[in-house]
Amino acid sequence: MRSEEFIHEMRTLGLGVFTSIDAMKVLGSSREYANLFLHRLARRNLIRHIGRTLYALEGAGRLEIANSLAPNGYVSGLAALFYYGMINQDPLGIDIVNTKKSLSRSVMYGRSKISVKIIKVSKKRFFGYKKEIGNIGYFLIAEPEKAIIDTLYLYKDRLASYCKDALDSGKGSISSERLIGYARRAGSASLLKMLAKIGVDPNA
Repeated sequence: MRSEEFIHEMRTLGLGVFTSIDAMKVLGSSREYANLFLHRLARRNLIRHIGRTLYALEGAGRLEIANSLAPNGYVSGLAALFYYGMINQDPLGIDIVNTKKSLSRSVMYGRSKISVKIIKVSKKRFFGYKKEIGNIGYFLIAEPEKAIIDTLYLYKDRLASYCKDALDSGKGSISSERLIGYARRAGSASLLKMLAKIGVDPNA
């Protein structure tokens, strides 16, 4: 398969970020040949090598790339609130919530680096996310209310002002009832107290 055909096929499949195993399936080849093929494409700058077995097509979005580092997780925190246009400041890093591991990674995005913080939470707190279409493929991202809940849970008062800004800018689109319900589902009395601090009455 020619390189142009391979890239076209990956775009058609919505694989803006893919693994060498994905490439094996598309090429119908062995692992060794797929790795050599991908190495040659990366050397020609037709794709980017972003992880041990991860590659990205030109044009893949930063949230698609970040989410690929923990494919069982979802984008949350300030990056999610910025994505929804609920805060003005683009955060320096991207939080990925998952149930497997906690670690920090950085990958190249164009000429800059994406700092990704992968955060492990209990299965009880892993909910409230959805699939969004990116530039080429898709990524998982917290609903606006869950992004606020995650931010308060993970960073406490340190980032509460951003949650207040998101709440104010999202009036009419953010559900106070859902915020309270999510805090209760997480089983955290402290979250209810923090919601009260940013103007959400937990007894409403």
